[in-house]
Amino acid sequence: MYRDVQLEKQNTGDLRNRVVGARMQKDGLSPYFYKWKKGDGTRYYDPANFDTVQVSNVTASPFFHHLLYPIAELPQHSISKYWLLIEYTMLAMLLLLALLLAGTQQQQWLLLLTACSFLLTEGWKLHVGNGQNYLVVPLLAMAFYFFMRNTKSLPVALAAGVCAATFILIKPNAVVFFLPFLFLLNKYSFRYIMVLLLPMLIALVWIFSSSQEMFFWKQYKENIAQQIKIHQQESPVVQKNEPSPGFAIWEGMDQAQIKSDSIRHPIHIYSENGNVFVLFRIAFHKNIPTSTLFVLSAACIFLLLLVFYLKQRPAGFNWLNAAYAGYALFMMADFFSPVYRHQYYTVQWLFPLLLSAAVYRPALRNVYLMLAAGLLLNILNIPFVPMEHTIGEYIMLVAFIVLSLRRETEPIQ
Repeated sequence: MYRDVQLEKQNTGDLRNRVVGARMQKDGLSPYFYKWKKGDGTRYYDPANFDTVQVSNVTASPFFHHLLYPIAELPQHSISKYWLLIEYTMLAMLLLLALLLAGTQQQQWLLLLTACSFLLTEGWKLHVGNGQNYLVVPLLAMAFYFFMRNTKSLPVALAAGVCAATFILIKPNAVVFFLPFLFLLNKYSFRYIMVLLLPMLIALVWIFSSSQEMFFWKQYKENIAQQIKIHQQESPVVQKNEPSPGFAIWEGMDQAQIKSDSIRHPIHIYSENGNVFVLFRIAFHKNIPTSTLFVLSAACIFLLLLVFYLKQRPAGFNWLNAAYAGYALFMMADFFSPVYRHQYYTVQWLFPLLLSAAVYRPALRNVYLMLAAGLLLNILNIPFVPMEHTIGEYIMLVAFIVLSLRRETEPIQ
């Protein structure tokens, strides 16, 4: 925690574009192609948004910007500190939900060990250092799972629906996470399913009935298309942008103090990009066409879903296996993404790691050793092992696929 406090002082750069996005939407403006101009002051100023391309560096969804409204008007210096507190709060909520699923003391201790170990990963450090928002992904997945399998009451179904809708509106590709859960809907009444879907239906009506919201989402889609071109070196739209004014002090962010803190508390963070297209480029010195990436991603997702269905159908589907399968699908889509997945994406593994710790069974010791190895490789920086963090992530993916295809026992109520 002391280390993370020092990291926060050294400028949580990515958090700024989320704040700018929230402020611009509050003002009725689209942030997705905004470039700072003289006279704009510091309200929309982001020192990382000065380059030669047309698209801005704002990549969060319009819905996520809405969630930031309560704190968006605070000075950046204050928001950064609050965001570190929010990150640790989300981690605590994740751990609490997992502890409520655990049935033995051994599982509880394993959960604490997993959570504490994860704080040592390069992914967690980079997430804190950049002020990123990917921790909402495992939290929403855990909350959805917890609510859906814990009871069949309608209020809890509504809570699960809110989690599902929020998850998709923040990360649209999260829809693949819910595919295996479709096989379980026959366990619930039509009324229950309608309550579950209600939040998403309300959100869709809100978006499609508002010209402003539709504009934001269209701009978001166009922004992502340009971001893909940047990451795939496919000639994005360029333009002449004004140079950065280089404010020395803005919204409490003192650049001299930030530099001083970085010198007094140097914290090295090693980041890898584990995308399929990156690995292909390293191995063959060629790029995979974006269309090919999408086809391969869809094929792998369909294949795993088919195998999951055929494997689990004879004995009947349960929530635990569906959770493992759904998250494996989500992470497969993540690996096939044409946009660089920097090391902070690693925090997304917290959901299946904590879930597997909460339902630990000694009979599956070999699979858990794979998970431990994957987590350890994301903590260590081994000079003679290339891409050790990426190797660790793919080991965890394989382990969770294996767990999804086994017949698991549901966590104790």
